[in-house]
Amino acid sequence: MSQSRVARFAALVAVGVVVAWSASTRAGGAAIEPQLIGDASLKAITATVGGADVLPTTRTVAHWWGATLDPNNSITYGYNMVGADPSTCSGAQCSVTIEADIVPISRQRRRSHIQRQQRG
Repeated sequence: MSQSRVARFAALVAVGVVVAWSASTRAGGAAIEPQLIGDASLKAITATVGGADVLPTTRTVAHWWGATLDPNNSITYGYNMVGADPSTCSGAQCSVTIEADIVPISRQRRRSHIQRQQRG
């Protein structure tokens, strides 16, 4: 099928959809309103999934998993955190240093041929 036939067919389908939609909205029928549901009848269905297990090795950073219940929607949110667990540490155990190497990345942008011509 040639491109012009495909284009004509697509245009014909589009016009048909617009005409059908226009006729249905002018039919005089009352608009259907969305059904309202009260907040009391909404029940959140959730699953609590644990975080990462502490690895039995020294080749990791100090980390812990915790969960917090949101009292507004009764959903428990889990999270993984780096550092000492504030609910189980005390004193000097709460001070944890996480070493990280920050590697700066230098990116040079070359001007295009058009930019060179514009700037002279």
